[in-house]
Amino acid sequence: MNTPAVLDHASNTYLAVTLVHPIPEPASILTDPKLTSLSYVGPVGALQDVHLYSVPKTQYQQVKEQVFAALDSLDCVKSVDVQAAKQRVKRGDEL
Repeated sequence: MNTPAVLDHASNTYLAVTLVHPIPEPASILTDPKLTSLSYVGPVGALQDVHLYSVPKTQYQQVKEQVFAALDSLDCVKSVDVQAAKQRVKRGDEL
């Protein structure tokens, strides 16, 4: 069983990319020159068709439109979703 990647939401923006069909190497979509700011993180849980990619927050606003356009143009990409950090609730200190 794969251990989940440690995500750094303070430094990176994460994109969950759903593929139309599993391709041999999900990192291979990064060969598009418009996607050089993305890094492959790994699969999302046990889902074979959803993969996580990251882009540094310092670059995200500048490359966001270009990255989404490039991913949308790929036949193997079904959807792209920006992942938000989950807020943790501290229990026991409500009062």
